[in-house]
Amino acid sequence: MKNKRLLILLAIILTIIIIVSLSPHYFGSIIKQNIKKHGYLAIFVFTFLSDFIDQPLGPDIVAIIGLYFKLSIVFIFLSSLLGTWSVSLVNYYLGKKILSNSINDMHSSKKYKKSYYLIHKYGEYGLFLSAALPIVPYTICTWFAGAFKMKLRNFFFYGMLPKVIKTGLILLTFYFIYNKLL
Repeated sequence: MKNKRLLILLAIILTIIIIVSLSPHYFGSIIKQNIKKHGYLAIFVFTFLSDFIDQPLGPDIVAIIGLYFKLSIVFIFLSSLLGTWSVSLVNYYLGKKILSNSINDMHSSKKYKKSYYLIHKYGEYGLFLSAALPIVPYTICTWFAGAFKMKLRNFFFYGMLPKVIKTGLILLTFYFIYNKLL
């Protein structure tokens, strides 16, 4: 039963990834229209949604679109940060509640213990890299952080804090580029 829930969740996520990957321009235009109309609330919602699953339109792109509409960089940053932190906690708890039991059921206890050891030994570094770099899937790392019961304090420090720095640097970079060009 638990594995069935996990498979259904993974099927839904995979379907969304495929749909968004096949038409990023369409979804980009929807995001632009909503940010123009709803401002910071749209930034929060789309940051949350774009960070819920790994797909081409990441949360940083959503924040950058806010700059295009001359919204306040501080409120863009705060809206984006609230969205990405909220969804990070949701993904962490999804991993803790759903994925943890499924992993334990699918693997022998020996394999689970080895995986648990590796995650606790190196997981914080993997989570840090996934939060700081776009090449490592952050969402999947948050699921595994929850599944292998990483301490919430460590999850915050290695996963959520680097997102603050990354989002801040990206926003500042595009803010200065945008203001110099126009």
